[in-house]
Formats: sequence, structure tokens, C-alpha cells
Amino acid sequence: MFGFAGLWERWKDRASGQAIQSCTIITTTPNEVGTPIHDRMPVILEPKDYAQWLGEEPTEPSHLMMMLKRYPAAAMEVYPVSSRVGNVARVRFAVAPMSKCASSTSTRGANDGSAHG
Repeated sequence: MFGFAGLWERWKDRASGQAIQSCTIITTTPNEVGTPIHDRMPVILEPKDYAQWLGEEPTEPSHLMMMLKRYPAAAMEVYPVSSRVGNVARVRFAVAPMSKCASSTSTRGANDGSAHG
């Protein structure tokens, strides 16, 4: 399990007067694990930093900026998953290494939320 660094804001659209809720995930240059996959990766926060990032504990802006770094590649694992994981039509999915999926006896349908292929 991991947490991405993100920002959330509620603001009022000046043209329509509508209240807008928006969010973003902060990205950085990829580490050695991410480089073959994409030219950027989400900033992954250390669990010890969650409370400060979320504003539950006081912290200085400079300390928050220090959290915006590449996650150590040695702390990550990468493995292929079903192409159904990236299908935006799917509302729910579970991600498991393909080797674990291969041993599954699941007969669930294409829209059941499983990533087992």
C-alpha cells in the first residue's frame, strides 16, 4: 500500500458561479523502476509523512517540498497485470501479479471488477 502526493481544492468558477472541486496527483521524474514505463511517476509519500502532508500535524512548507522526491526503486516491485486494469470503462478492479492470476480458478465475467485474466 502507498500514498500519492496530491492536492485538492474547492473553488468558485467566476463565469458560472458554480462551486468546483478539483484534484491533482503530483508527479516527478521516474526512478529506475518507472523509467521503462513512463517519463514521469507519481510522488509516493513515505508513511511517516502522511499526517504532515494531509495537514494533520503542523509542518513548514519547506518540509513539504522535501517530500516531493522520487520514491526509492529498491522499495518497489513491478509486474505485469491484465490489460483490463487500464480500461476506463471498468469501475472496480483488483491488481495482482499475473503469476497469481494464472493459478486462479475464477470464472467471473468481463465486468465483474476482477483483473484476473
